[in-house]
Amino acid sequence: MVHLERRTVKMRRSAVVVVDPYSTGRCIAAEVQERGHAVIALWSNDHLAGSDVIKSAGYAMELHELEDISQTANAVHEALAGSVLAAIICGGEDGIPLAGALSEHFGCLQLYGTRKNLRNKQVQQDMVAAAGLHSARSVSGEKWPDVAWFCKSELFPIVVKPAECAGSEGVCLCDSEEEARRH
Repeated sequence: MVHLERRTVKMRRSAVVVVDPYSTGRCIAAEVQERGHAVIALWSNDHLAGSDVIKSAGYAMELHELEDISQTANAVHEALAGSVLAAIICGGEDGIPLAGALSEHFGCLQLYGTRKNLRNKQVQQDMVAAAGLHSARSVSGEKWPDVAWFCKSELFPIVVKPAECAGSEGVCLCDSEEEARRH
């Protein structure tokens, strides 16, 4: 079953799907609208805040992620109603996997890396450094021996975070090597 909620706003010639348009994503969606595109809001199953935050946002349509990417893509295709899909943009971190999978499905430019590394902080740091930008010194590993050498070479405090989490989930400011090991 496809969950569609049509708004009174008419679809325009081109449309942009904004996945999880909350917080900064809401600003992105507003900018997209100002540039003349219809916005289709797509809420991922990972988004916890609910869709009540967009009731007055003036989106052309609101969709919710379905059981699999194929069903969700079909719902997006139906929602486009003849409009050209201009882009798929992730509006909130929870929607990164869905935005990436949809971009791949529709053959859109992907800014989210491979699905395997969507939230991997080390991969993100490596990409920043490869682009010639300033990046934090970092190391990644699955076990303490993989990263112990790095902790011995750095001044404390250091920031320890899981490689595959969103936002500040699991982040700890450690004042000693022992604290870093425990975390």
